[in-house]
Amino acid sequence: MIQRLQSVFLLSIIAALLTTTLVPIWTKIDTATTYLINTWCFQAVNAAGEPMNRVLFPYALVGLLSFMAVGMATYELFRYDNRGLQLKLGMLNTLVMIVLLGLTLYLARQQEAQLLPAVPGKYQPGFFLLIVAMISNLLANHFIRKDEKLVRSADRMR
Repeated sequence: MIQRLQSVFLLSIIAALLTTTLVPIWTKIDTATTYLINTWCFQAVNAAGEPMNRVLFPYALVGLLSFMAVGMATYELFRYDNRGLQLKLGMLNTLVMIVLLGLTLYLARQQEAQLLPAVPGKYQPGFFLLIVAMISNLLANHFIRKDEKLVRSADRMR
């Protein structure tokens, strides 16, 4: 039921998290090497654009958590007939996204401290898309709660 406002926010969660899996989350550029974190790995790339080093664990956990949140938001989108379940899934998705954002911050700060502390790293669009997904989830939960309250008040009047 895409006509409801919370459905638009649930779709934006799905779009933001799927886009996050495709774009970098954090980068640090040195004169000869670029270090980047995406949802699947930490990677060092030389000036010619050739990958030099790739570390998968624990960076792949970010990708797995992203897909877990996408799956929950998708299921929540299609369970519009059960607002109670939608609320529970929304709260669980909030928890997953908090862990996702915390893990991303932790991994970025860890690399920031280990690799060339004098050179600052920069958060890329993938990080900000995580924040957009989190805000969209909060708004979707708000409108689901508002819908449930409206239905309950209509049931009292009968």
